[in-house]
Amino acid sequence: MIFHHRSFAAPKSLFRRINPELLHNYFKYHKTLQDFDWDSYIKDRWRLIEDLIEAFYKVPIKKREEIDAELRQVNSLSGLAAQETLEAVAKQFKLVWDDEQMPEDRALMVLMESKDAFLTACNWSNLETYASFADYIGAKPKEPKEWPKIKQALTDAWKLLLQNQAKGFGRVYIENYDAPDRRAYMVYYEAPGQYITRFDDMTDRPEEKTEKPVLEALLIYYPKTGRLKVKAKTDAIIETARDDYGKLVLGAEDYFTAGSERVYDLDQFKKKLDTSDFPTDPKDRIASVKVVALRFRPDGLTKDVIEINSAKGLKERLRTLKIDLGTAVIKRVRLQVKFEGVHKGLDKGFNLAAPNKNTLGDSKKDRLLEQYLVRWGISNR
Repeated sequence: MIFHHRSFAAPKSLFRRINPELLHNYFKYHKTLQDFDWDSYIKDRWRLIEDLIEAFYKVPIKKREEIDAELRQVNSLSGLAAQETLEAVAKQFKLVWDDEQMPEDRALMVLMESKDAFLTACNWSNLETYASFADYIGAKPKEPKEWPKIKQALTDAWKLLLQNQAKGFGRVYIENYDAPDRRAYMVYYEAPGQYITRFDDMTDRPEEKTEKPVLEALLIYYPKTGRLKVKAKTDAIIETARDDYGKLVLGAEDYFTAGSERVYDLDQFKKKLDTSDFPTDPKDRIASVKVVALRFRPDGLTKDVIEINSAKGLKERLRTLKIDLGTAVIKRVRLQVKFEGVHKGLDKGFNLAAPNKNTLGDSKKDRLLEQYLVRWGISNR
C-alpha cells in the first residue's frame, strides 16, 4: 500500500513526543544503539534527544531507513481518527490498550507487541483517509467469497476494464484487507516500462526508478449490511466495478439492484438551518452541527447558481440578503460538525451534493455521520 503520512519532517520531533523509556525499548527491539548510554540522560531529556539523533544518523543506512519508515507509520497513527482505528485493531488482536498513554506511545507499544496488528492498523487508517464514495446496497446481506478463490478472476476483470479505458497492457494488482466488519480492495495499475528520475531522500543522488503504481479504485464491502462503497475516477468505472464485484465475489451481477442507491433529500435544508434541527445522542459527543454553505438555483427555470457561505449563521445571512429558498433547487450543502474536546482535528466538514454524492470517508466518525444523515431525514438509507 502507498501510505499518506501526517507531517513528518524528521525523527527528532517524534522522539520528543515519545516516552524515553519506550524509546529505549524500541531501539532494543531493533537491536540498535546498544552502546548508547541511556541511563546518563535520566535528568536531561533535552540532551538525550540531541545526542540520540546524532547517534541515530550514524546507524547503517539500511537499518536507519527501516526505522525511519516505521517511525513515519507511528507518526501517521498518532492522529485522532487514526487512534480510533488503532484502538479497534488492538482490541481485535487482544493487545493491551492504555488510555492514559500519549498517542505516539500507544502506536509504538502496538508495533513492538504485534507487527501484524500495527500494519493492519496502518492499512485501515490509510484506507480511511479516502473520501467521496459511490454507495450501493444489496437486497440482503451476503458474505463475500474468500480472497484466494476470487483473486485471479477479479484481477482479470480489472485488467479488461482498464484496457478498455485506454490504459494499455500494464500490470494490474489488487491488495485485499479484511476486518471483522468489512473487506477492502485497492486496485493498482502500473504502466509498462515507464521510468522517472528521482532524488533519493537519504543520499540526494538521482536514481532512475519505475513510475509508481497508480491507485485506480478502492472498494469497501460490509457483509452484515450488504453494502458496497466504490471510489474511482469515472462513473463508468464505478458502475462496472460494482457489477463485477456482484458477479465475481457475491455470485450475482445484479446483486446491487437498481433503485437501491442512496438518495439525498436536499430540500430538507430549506428549513433545517439551525443547530437544533440536527439532534444527536450525548454518547456520540457531538457538540454542534452547522450548515455553513448552500449552493442552489433560485428556481427550476433558471441556470443561474447562487452560493451562500457563513460559518456563524447561514439562516441569518439568508434573511439579511432577503433570499427565499421556497422555490430554490438546492444542488450542494456543506455541514460543519464539531465533536466535544479541546484537541485539534475534532471538527469535521463535509459536502452533500444531489443526488447522492458526499465527501465523507470510511472512518468511525464518517460512518457515524452517515447514520445521522438517515436519522435527520436527509438520506434514504
